[in-house]
Amino acid sequence: QVAQREFNSTPQYVLLDEKGPDHSKCFKIAAVIGRHTFAGAWGRNKKEAEQRAAMNALAQVNGEPVPFEHD
Repeated sequence: QVAQREFNSTPQYVLLDEKGPDHSKCFKIAAVIGRHTFAGAWGRNKKEAEQRAAMNALAQVNGEPVPFEHD
């Protein structure tokens, strides 16, 4: 909803990195809204990484520090 209001666009999620063995991978995903790419976030699965990336994007839109590690 915030993405629609602020950017008139729906967020897309981009896989930036993955690491770990096949049975226990971690994923780094970033939210992309329009031409803005926000801080990525790591998660134990793609859904968790997307949710964390969305929270990072929301924090950045609101001028707050990102809550999840993005390095």
